[in-house]
Amino acid sequence: MGNAGIAHSGYFYKMMLEKLETALVCYTQASFENLEPENPATEEDEATRQAHLVPEKARLLVAALKLAGVDSDIVKVPLRSFQPRDIAKAAFGWRLLDLKESNGRSIDLVICLDFPAWSLSHPHKISWLINLPNFVTRRSSANPPRSKDTNGGANLDLHGNVSSLLQSERRGLAESWRIMAGNRSVAEELARSGLQVNYNPFPIEETDPASSEWQTVIKRLVTSVLRQGT
Repeated sequence: MGNAGIAHSGYFYKMMLEKLETALVCYTQASFENLEPENPATEEDEATRQAHLVPEKARLLVAALKLAGVDSDIVKVPLRSFQPRDIAKAAFGWRLLDLKESNGRSIDLVICLDFPAWSLSHPHKISWLINLPNFVTRRSSANPPRSKDTNGGANLDLHGNVSSLLQSERRGLAESWRIMAGNRSVAEELARSGLQVNYNPFPIEETDPASSEWQTVIKRLVTSVLRQGT
């Protein structure tokens, strides 16, 4: 690209940024740094490991957005456990939130980094996936486990609860204004599931929001969001 093309690209990006004034980055808080785990020697499962990654991505994303001139903040809802009942409660909590404005200011964009966070309803909601959603990973898996009630009575079939959650997960994702994938494998698998996805990878090791890597991520985000206008 020549100097004229670069200048035009920079001007176009600046003009788009002027249309994007406010953004909220949303995630479900499933771990608390100041609380020691009950069994610290126990190896973390995948859900817990990923729960530790999302807050750092959210922090860096907000910092990078602010450096780009977008007034941004984090919104999080606590999750008691990864049991279907508690996930359903968190999803309901997200659904009840109205984040279309705050303190009299319109919220131009919300970016949801997980489920149940993307249960949130907003006209300009971006679901930015770091991992595959459960409705994709479980579509070929065995039936959910069954458990007995505490009184030793009839088996309580969890299949209905889990199926309902998977439907809620897919519905929330389908309601997204844009779906973005944080890595290539997620983008490809979501595309195979029939979802329209934009590929915008998070920097793997870069922790400086002012770095060229993070600012490139923000440029891709803004371009994707505002190319056709909000």
